[in-house]
Amino acid sequence: GEPEPGASPFAAKTAAAEKAPPAKAPAKAPAKSRPDLSEGPLKSSYQVAVVGAGVSGMVAARALAKYGLNVVVLEASDGVGGRVRTDEVDGFLLDRGFQVFIESYPEVRKQLDYDALDLKQFWPGALVQTEGALCTVADPFRRPQDLLAGLVAPIGSFVDKCKVGVYRLLTVTWDNEEIMTRKETTTYELLSNDLLGGFSDEMIDKFFRPFYQGIYLAPLEEQSSRMFEFVFRMFATGAAALPAGGIGAVGTQLGGALAELPNCRVELSTPVSAVEQGKVTLADGRTISCEQVVVATEGPVAAKLLEGKTKAPLTAPSDRSSTCLYFSLDGAPPVTDPLLVLNGEGVNSDRPVNNVCFPSAVAPKYAPEGKSLASVTVVGLADGVSDEALASSCKAQLEGWFGESVKEWNFLRSYRIKHSQPGQTPPNGNRFERHPEVAEGMYCCGDHTGTATLNGAMESGSRTANVVIKQYSAEGKAKAGQATALSR
Repeated sequence: GEPEPGASPFAAKTAAAEKAPPAKAPAKAPAKSRPDLSEGPLKSSYQVAVVGAGVSGMVAARALAKYGLNVVVLEASDGVGGRVRTDEVDGFLLDRGFQVFIESYPEVRKQLDYDALDLKQFWPGALVQTEGALCTVADPFRRPQDLLAGLVAPIGSFVDKCKVGVYRLLTVTWDNEEIMTRKETTTYELLSNDLLGGFSDEMIDKFFRPFYQGIYLAPLEEQSSRMFEFVFRMFATGAAALPAGGIGAVGTQLGGALAELPNCRVELSTPVSAVEQGKVTLADGRTISCEQVVVATEGPVAAKLLEGKTKAPLTAPSDRSSTCLYFSLDGAPPVTDPLLVLNGEGVNSDRPVNNVCFPSAVAPKYAPEGKSLASVTVVGLADGVSDEALASSCKAQLEGWFGESVKEWNFLRSYRIKHSQPGQTPPNGNRFERHPEVAEGMYCCGDHTGTATLNGAMESGSRTANVVIKQYSAEGKAKAGQATALSR
């Protein structure tokens, strides 16, 4: 969903592709997505072995290596980034699941160089397809020129729109920590009853439902009120954006940082078959001894690797899935403004599209010169429907939005992403956090141990590294104390 519709569609968490059907040309990673991360043969012993080179694992590995530990990162796939990767097809940049980069995420700001990402911003607000037309949902605080269009749009009542404005003013005064410890309910309950007396069904169904279903890939009735309020605040306090070179630039930047650390090695195409205290076993039978093991994989993989080895049972979270389809267009897109387009008319088998974006209207490098790129998000996997049939169904629906020119769109590729993000249906613990140490010398991190966002993944990696570092710090102090005692 990031999330972030798509990742989720918006979340920048975005999403490991379970299926990528053949396109006109084979997908390849952009030129800079695979920095030289390892030299020489893999050693048989490291202080810390990190399983998984997604954003959480790389954040943890960087902190541990900077502390001075000898670290190896073992990644099963052919590149870094986990679910935050970008492929190149026929000159187009295709993120693995539509994701947006939310600039206000606090931990992401700490971990990344925003200038190097060359972020291209969406306009605040969105377009909503409703009653046969595209209508504006505005943020007049940042784009006052959209105020009138937003007020007259047939999306909720005037009172609804005033409530959104009041709520936006309130959220910027709140503290993220306080939001994460509030009494939790579902997002639907919050919107329909609790928040400023509740919003109308029309406002919920035409705007909040498609927008937040795109982010969290589940009905509002299964979403956490805390996460609604946190992400609403993030959108109110900063922009949504795309890196100029694709969302995969996030993983590339983190991988490049690891490549600069002489005591950190990243080994790609190296799946792990088993972990235990003091040892990691690779799929080819080789073993690596280590003092600490950090499992930084998707939740289901982590649960399988750690089964029977933890202090308490580690259960795999439920899956939230998404399907992202990409189309190439000749010339300019039907929406040239950098805005997300939402389905305010309801989703069903004949109208599967939840949201649409034209990434090249936000960041021009997403498409070759003279072309445009369309990203179409369907919540779920559309099981039993072929890629061609799903693409045809989406195009038929979008003809009603954008006109007959949609018939000329060329289907490029689809990504059916089973593990787009972990399910976090209420109730959840305060802050959504699980303690990183799951057994002696064994740790687990990832968005499934925090919030289902890019921010949550990075927070989890940082939190895990801090716990490991404290362990070494305590051991160091104990040894220093023993040495002092012996010298007396």
